[in-house]
Amino acid sequence: MPPCPPRWWCSGGHLDSKRTNADNTLSTTLAPGADDNASGVAALSEALRVLLANGFVPDRTVKFMGYAAEEVGLLGSGDIAAAHLAAGTNVVGVMQFDMTDYNGSIEDIVFISDNTNAALTAFVADLVETYQPELQWTTTACGYACSDHASWHNRGYPAVFPFEARFGQHNQTIHTANDTLATLGNATDHALKFAKVAVSFAVEAGSGSSCSVNGDCDDGLFCNGAETCDPVFGCQAGSNPCGSGTCDEANDTCVGSSPVLWVSFKADTAVPGVGTVANEDVVGHDEGSGIWSLVFDGSDVGLGALEIDGLAALPSGELLLSFTTAATISGISVDDSDVVRFTPSSLGAATAGSFSMYFDGSDVGLTTNGEDVDAIAIAADGRLIVSVLDAFSANGASGVDEDLFIFTGTLGTTTSGSFALFFDGSDVGLDTSTNEDLDAAALTDAGQLLFSTLGSFSVTGLAGDNEDVGQFTGTFGSTTTGSFTMRRDLSTLGIATSADVGELHLVE
Repeated sequence: MPPCPPRWWCSGGHLDSKRTNADNTLSTTLAPGADDNASGVAALSEALRVLLANGFVPDRTVKFMGYAAEEVGLLGSGDIAAAHLAAGTNVVGVMQFDMTDYNGSIEDIVFISDNTNAALTAFVADLVETYQPELQWTTTACGYACSDHASWHNRGYPAVFPFEARFGQHNQTIHTANDTLATLGNATDHALKFAKVAVSFAVEAGSGSSCSVNGDCDDGLFCNGAETCDPVFGCQAGSNPCGSGTCDEANDTCVGSSPVLWVSFKADTAVPGVGTVANEDVVGHDEGSGIWSLVFDGSDVGLGALEIDGLAALPSGELLLSFTTAATISGISVDDSDVVRFTPSSLGAATAGSFSMYFDGSDVGLTTNGEDVDAIAIAADGRLIVSVLDAFSANGASGVDEDLFIFTGTLGTTTSGSFALFFDGSDVGLDTSTNEDLDAAALTDAGQLLFSTLGSFSVTGLAGDNEDVGQFTGTFGSTTTGSFTMRRDLSTLGIATSADVGELHLVE
């Protein structure tokens, strides 16, 4: 075995269990502790068994630890972390396994966000996406030093803590006589996911960085122009994927990539491989690879209190956005009939850029509550297309919320021009008296209309729900004719049926 470089990785879990009385004092009776924490120790033990059985020899020191006395104050892990600190040991990452077998949330893996290291958490989340792409993950907060990871964190060591469920949705029988395998359904399927995380962590972290300089990191998968070599985590790619295409890194462009469907949701929604996104965010689904990614993080640019209800992209790469409520964004006053332009300097998990006014709806007659912009799209000739919340009557056109209107005129802070009916939903079976209102719209390069509705919809040849994306092919204008097909049923792509599409756009 070659000598290990002076970097150490640790995975651990506590060996003790406890049982408490009604007044939260310690009981002297047996504490079975199947989930808290036999499940964590079992995940670690299984990972170690698999690594040894396959002859894995790490390039770095990888430790597996069982801690004593976690339940009475993190005593064992505290002593061990303090000893490593006193010895000057370069522990570059610690993973905690505490409670892994109760699947209480819609996500499979939930990372604890407090007393942990954000970069290490992102590294392990990437391992989940790479080796268990079928799983969903998100983050949650304990609100206190809830396990042994805090012992390491408090001594300056990076820690990560993958947990069984969102905090509060975890196993409620812990510290009682009912924390048994029977309570867990006599199954260990959920814990197995964590054992696989432990294996991937040991292999990837223990194998060391595969790069030595930034130039080693042209992986052919990401077009971001900013890939770097981290001495601990290896190649760190940006967040704008080429999907199923390949990357010309020198020119920072994607070659041969498949369409990516951009989606925003009306409420917090769990997205496979991304985690839970809010209604100011945009995610993308690569229709070739099936991979979801974060496209736009609204909270990064001050949109945390807003909900996106209009989304499109210009050929320049700028985004067009509208919102459900009035707000001041980067010094610009906008209301719910306006569209703003976002010029990005970066997208993805580190979204940054600037805003400017693109379309002032009140300038051209969108003044009632029913004329709030509810969907936007860009026509092939670059003109803006809008749908509104209710009845529409402005500058040359009238209609309802199943319709789309195309705008011809001058854009910007002083908007002027006229509207014409672009898509008459009632002509093709969208009911004006139900929740078949157009809630999201986009046009493909081939001229097809992608759409989602406020509620369920049923038209000739197609029925769907508000998490579905339908596709209309036909003739547009005051007399609309054509046919419908399903573009994407998002429930088949890992999105809950309770989710509600807020807006969409197709990148081709």
